[in-house]
Amino acid sequence: MFNEFHEIERLVRIIYEKYYIQLEERYVNAQFKTASELYDDLIKNAPHILERVPLGYISSYLGITQETLSRIRKLH
Repeated sequence: MFNEFHEIERLVRIIYEKYYIQLEERYVNAQFKTASELYDDLIKNAPHILERVPLGYISSYLGITQETLSRIRKLH
């Protein structure tokens, strides 16, 4: 299909590249940023998630405990 429809191939490639970049950023952030910095990035990049997703899922996504997330939220 990609050989026949080059526009679709290009679109899929762009989507994969964006996904890979996001995955790489998440990996780097998890390795080198503090829990507070991770939470700040989440507030900056996706504030709507904090209103819609339970805190347990958010703490899991950030790779921190719920207690740590509660302490960080108190400081903000």
